[in-house]
Amino acid sequence: MKRNDPQKVEGVMPAYFEALGIMDKINEARLMLKWNEQMGEVIGRKTTHLEVKNRVLYVSISSASLRGNLLLKREQLVRMLNNEVGVTVIDDIVFR
Repeated sequence: MKRNDPQKVEGVMPAYFEALGIMDKINEARLMLKWNEQMGEVIGRKTTHLEVKNRVLYVSISSASLRGNLLLKREQLVRMLNNEVGVTVIDDIVFR
């Protein structure tokens, strides 16, 4: 059996996850983590639920006024979150 040169885990894991077919789920989870990082503590406390289905991020917000403000910035948020993850994970955001 031939031994390959050592490789860094960070270089091997994405290919392994892709082979398992779970890379999309991992990217969705990374995007939801980025929501809390990028939106800050105040919006994070008002966010009650995050979920990705069919390339749409569903965000439950407990404040109606905040929900309205975020709705106006929806396209910017989609771009920002996808850029943070490094791949296009979502196409739209729905605020509930």
